Amino acid sequence: MKHGLRSACIAVAFLLATGTATVSAESFAETYNSAVDAFDARDFLTAGELFRSAASVTDGEDSWMALFWAGRSFLAAGRTDTAGATFRRYLEVADPTHTFVPEARYQLGRVAFIEATFQQALRVFDAFMEDYPDSPLVANALYWSGESLLALGRPEEAEMLFTAVLSGYPESPRFESARYRRDIIELSRREQELIELLRLSAEEQVKLADDLVREREAHRATREGLVRVESEELQRAERALEQARQEAERGRQEVETMRAELERRIEAVRLQEEVIMLIGAYADWLEEQE
Repeated sequence: MKHGLRSACIAVAFLLATGTATVSAESFAETYNSAVDAFDARDFLTAGELFRSAASVTDGEDSWMALFWAGRSFLAAGRTDTAGATFRRYLEVADPTHTFVPEARYQLGRVAFIEATFQQALRVFDAFMEDYPDSPLVANALYWSGESLLALGRPEEAEMLFTAVLSGYPESPRFESARYRRDIIELSRREQELIELLRLSAEEQVKLADDLVREREAHRATREGLVRVESEELQRAERALEQARQEAERGRQEVETMRAELERRIEAVRLQEEVIMLIGAYADWLEEQE
């Protein structure tokens, strides 16, 4: 990035040294160099304003380059809306073959991503990679497309793009980030599989518990039924026993009554026999007296 900025400074100095620079060129050089200093000092918002002012006092490649760096500065300052507008203005006025056109296309994808318009970011990155497949920024475009897919809840597709960065661009600054993201997706997938396994296991445990409860309820109902039946049978038996006891008592009383009656009759017969014997003895005595 500094190489691009300093190259522009050298070109401006050359124009001034040859005496061909106009007042506008002098103004451009002064403003542009001030913008470079602000950018190097990380005062990106000031740099963006100065680059944009520099672009307004000239035209052609100097103006295009100043516009591009204005967009970069505004993006670094977090002014994505201004950065996007500046990059679009640059692409409108610059020659399609200008050095920074591919990067400006890429940076519009970054603007869309930062503004959370992820579908737009995917479209911009896809168009950039299709038009500039050999650009050193392709790996970055793949990575940020993967991040966009993650944000859209499409981790499987994102994983494919992160893997593409790892397999095709081992020297890319995004290599480690892509590997980290891919590992996170893999861990998330395993976590989901574990959660699903635990869910199924929990459901199975609940089912087993429900079955056990139902078995216990059925057993208890059966046991209560048996107890109820046994209780009813016992009550019937107790009633029958009590009835038998009552009948036995009535029978005993009847036997006692019959025994008493029999004894009475026996006593009456014995008395009758004694009377008969006395009568017979008296008859015998009378016969002896005659």
